[in-house]
Amino acid sequence: MFRAVEISLFDLVIGLSEAVDLISKELNKHHQRVAYITYRIGAELKLPPKKLSMLTMAAALHDIAAISLRERIETLEFENNAQTEHQERGYQLLKTFAPLKEAAEIIRYHHWHWEDYDDAVPQESNIVFLADRTSVLLNDEIDNKERILKHVNKYSGTYFNPLYVEALMKAAANNSFWIELSLPSINRIISERIDNSSLYIDDDILLDISKLFSRIIDFRSEFTATHSSGVAATAKYLGELCNLSDSECLLLEVAGNLHDIGKLAIPKELLEKGGPLSPEERALIEKHAYYTYRILDQIKPLKAVNEIACLHHEKMNGKGYPFGIEGSKLSLSSRIMAVADVFTAITETRPYRDGMNERQAIYTLLTMAENGSLDERIVRLAVENYSELKKTCLLSQKMAAAEYEKYRMEVMGNLAVR
Repeated sequence: MFRAVEISLFDLVIGLSEAVDLISKELNKHHQRVAYITYRIGAELKLPPKKLSMLTMAAALHDIAAISLRERIETLEFENNAQTEHQERGYQLLKTFAPLKEAAEIIRYHHWHWEDYDDAVPQESNIVFLADRTSVLLNDEIDNKERILKHVNKYSGTYFNPLYVEALMKAAANNSFWIELSLPSINRIISERIDNSSLYIDDDILLDISKLFSRIIDFRSEFTATHSSGVAATAKYLGELCNLSDSECLLLEVAGNLHDIGKLAIPKELLEKGGPLSPEERALIEKHAYYTYRILDQIKPLKAVNEIACLHHEKMNGKGYPFGIEGSKLSLSSRIMAVADVFTAITETRPYRDGMNERQAIYTLLTMAENGSLDERIVRLAVENYSELKKTCLLSQKMAAAEYEKYRMEVMGNLAVR
């Protein structure tokens, strides 16, 4: 099976946060900057290393569940900081993954004003809020230090804990604070300084991580809530039909969960568009496969997974994307993933069309094999085993749909109580 390795939990977190920042130029390095400012405040407060590390990772993920472009842009308005739904969504998404449970609690309250705090709210949430509000003032005016700090200080004692504001002022008095904030990549600096805890992963933990990522990817919309789970189950089943080893089938399942992680960089509004896409919109959506590659490339122990996940839109005739790799150079697992993605996509309902029935789906798969888009042998296996393949896909999607509904109800229920 999968050879157990250690991976950096911080690298996992940064991969997710950078993807979300790609949605719009207005979000340029926002998560990185919030994580860096949080780290500097926490260091000034002399927080214990492990607490500082977890706090910094919470900051790097603080808006992971702000799922629409409108919602993301609104969070960048300094005084538009009501206790919004994306906090609860972020908490519900991350709380089940034990290594990030503490970060989830911090994220849950990261827009709360200090004057509204009670004993149930983690104190560290206000550090993230302070760092977040400081970041939104930066824009392209990092050199305007006095204006930024004066504006933040105005809310000391109301929005922010005065002790945290004081720590920010001390950190900001050091010229390195502003220089490092302006550097192209701040993540490497943070990674070198925090307690960059590694996570020892085996088969079960690897699968858990991939399922966490798939929920973050798919739960942005009811129309995509079950897609990755369907692809993962379909790919694994096709791998078994191709007589792949248990280890190779596990990697297919994991890659299926992660194949669309690059869609975190695509606005929800575009993914849910009901009509035809313009050439510009289609070009933007097609970038997601490359973004999947870039995100997973940061997590070196997952290289084998990345080589399967990011190539799901490559074609046997070399006319796919993002790299235009010819079929002879694609691994069997990559070709299986391409078929699994198409099979799942064409048989599920989308905002702009209903899912295909068996006859339509088989015709589409065979046509794509004939025109050089998909591997003919794998398509033949899918067609010959259509009923079992569809049953496997639907079972996995049914479970994902139940998880999505539970998640949605918990978010709505907890917001109603507040």
